[in-house]
This record gives sequence, C-alpha cells and structure tokens, in this order.
Amino acid sequence: MDLTHALRSLDRIAGALPLAILLLPIPISLLIHRAGTLRSERVEKQGVGGGHKRIFEIAFWVINPCGRALGAAGIQADPVSWVAMGCGVTAGVLTALGWFGFAGCFLFLAGFLDVVDGVVARYHGTSSRAGAVLDSFLDRPADFAWHAGAAVLWRDDPLLMTIALLAAYGSFALSYSSALAEREGVTVPRGIMKRTERGPLVLLGTCAATYTGAWETAHALPVAVPLLVVTAAIALGTNASAFGRLAAMRRELSEREG
Repeated sequence: MDLTHALRSLDRIAGALPLAILLLPIPISLLIHRAGTLRSERVEKQGVGGGHKRIFEIAFWVINPCGRALGAAGIQADPVSWVAMGCGVTAGVLTALGWFGFAGCFLFLAGFLDVVDGVVARYHGTSSRAGAVLDSFLDRPADFAWHAGAAVLWRDDPLLMTIALLAAYGSFALSYSSALAEREGVTVPRGIMKRTERGPLVLLGTCAATYTGAWETAHALPVAVPLLVVTAAIALGTNASAFGRLAAMRRELSEREG
C-alpha cells in the first residue's frame, strides 16, 4: 500500500469522526429527559430557533464541562481563540487540497474551540469586551479560509468558483449587516444561514465529500458534490438574508427621517 492510498484511507476514517459527533445530540436528546429544560445563553443570544434549537442547547450542555476543565487546567481564553483560528485556516488549506476528512476534523476543532473559549473566560472571570472583540475578529480569517479553500478547489470551473465566492461574499455581508443594524439602532430580520447554522452545514458537506469521489468520477460530476450543495445553499441563504436586512434597514431609517 503506497503512502497516498494509506492517507486516503485515513482521510475517510477522519471524515467519519466529526459526522458521528455531529449526530450525537440526537440520541442524547432522546435519552436525557432534562433536555427540554436546557438553556444556553449563547443560543438565546444568537436567536437560534426551530427544531434545531434543542440540538444546539445539548451541544453547549456537553461543551461547557470541557471548557471548565480547560480552565481548571490553567488554560486562558485568548490562546484558545488563536488555536481555533489556526484550526479553521488549516481546514481551509486541506479543503483546497481535497483532503476533506482531515479538513472536517479541523473544522470540528475550530468550531468546538470557538465555543469553549467563552466558557474558559467565564471560568477565570476574565470575560471582557476586549476578549469578545478578539474572538469575533479571529472568526473572520477562519471563515475566509474555508471559502477560499472551496474557491481554490474549483478553480478550474468558473461557475463553481463563482458559487464559492458568492458564498464568501454573502457570509461577510450578513455579518456586516448585523454590525450596521447595531450601529444604526435598527431592528432587522434574523434571516437564515447565520454563522451558527453555517458551521454544522459546512462540516457536514466537507466530511460527506470524503466518500463521494468514486461516484462523482463514475458519473462525470464535479468534485465534492456534497460540499457544492452546501456552498450553493450558503450563497443563496446568506445573500438573500443580507439584502433582506438592507431593505429593512433602509425602510426603517427612511421612516425615521420622515
């Protein structure tokens, strides 16, 4: 067995791990009766609703003890934020190279640590606006890296690369619309495809792409079809939400100005 074949086998194994963890909240919600009373401040702040709200609440219920354990070990929040960013950038590079299983593992670590850093800060009593600014700022290169990785992956197909770039634009436009609305004191529709929703979809699409290579080749399909489906959904959802918010902001501001 040559090295490339061995690495591909490991890549497929790696891709299964985040998928299994991603599905854990479902059986947990069935087994733990207290799930109905779980509440997460971060879930409430993000405005997550619908049927997947409980899944997020259970995920945070599992993550919180991990963050407290890191805090008890003396680890501070800022280094966790930096490591989360590094994992996100690594995932983007691996996506560009077509190693989707390994990319999925780093995506999972990036998302996990992005939540844990806040738990660690609260454990040490060091939660601050400065820390929140650093955390939010470091989210951007991690997000950009994945979108850039997808664009590089499909660089030989202008249409697919355009879809990846539209997803990147929409993601940043949606985040920027939140900042604009807060600055202007305007209430805007929540929309869809916020970061808390994009993360699991990106993880699912990236890991699933690990197993579709032979099928794509046999049917002359583009590489990483599951990733393409997720990217297209993100492009549509984020841009629709961002422009919907723009319309709502303009309408409310125009009414104020009379």
